[in-house]
Amino acid sequence: DLAQLPPVYGLPIYKCSEWKLFYPLFLRQPQRQIQDLQYYNALQEIRLNEMS
Repeated sequence: DLAQLPPVYGLPIYKCSEWKLFYPLFLRQPQRQIQDLQYYNALQEIRLNEMS
């Protein structure tokens, strides 16, 4: 997950020349937590370090 911790050494993967070889897919709807949106929202807050 690119929104979590920065790399320990070097540049983020998306700043490397090899990144141009990939076609990333970004899922816009939850799949695993679709039945529990409150849990999903809590996970999103943790992921983005925006806990309320």
